[in-house]
Amino acid sequence: MKFSTMTEKELRFAFRKLDSKLEIPLVDAGKCRHELDWLYGINLSRLLTESALRQGRGYATLSTGRVQGPTLGFVVEREEEISCFVPFTSWTIDATIAHNGKTYRWEYEKDQVDSPAEAEGVRD
Repeated sequence: MKFSTMTEKELRFAFRKLDSKLEIPLVDAGKCRHELDWLYGINLSRLLTESALRQGRGYATLSTGRVQGPTLGFVVEREEEISCFVPFTSWTIDATIAHNGKTYRWEYEKDQVDSPAEAEGVRD
């Protein structure tokens, strides 16, 4: 059976739609991911745990994996972007134009303008 969910409804549906033949490339891909998860996860997790011990931080099981490591990297990167963000005041321009009984939405070439004077200049 094929599925990419863990909800009861989707799993029951997958059981009802069982495939009569194996898709060997799909099986091979799943096996490869499983082996990669095992090799990558075991070795890097052990390395992280031993590194913490060598630094005198006491024993702590630290883990990473094929998906977990890069995902944590993205989270850290995003958190850094958020913490470094400096807010600034800007204005957006939204306009509608009525012509011959029809209404049109007008979009300005810039997503935002930096000053009220620029916004007023666009309006005029």
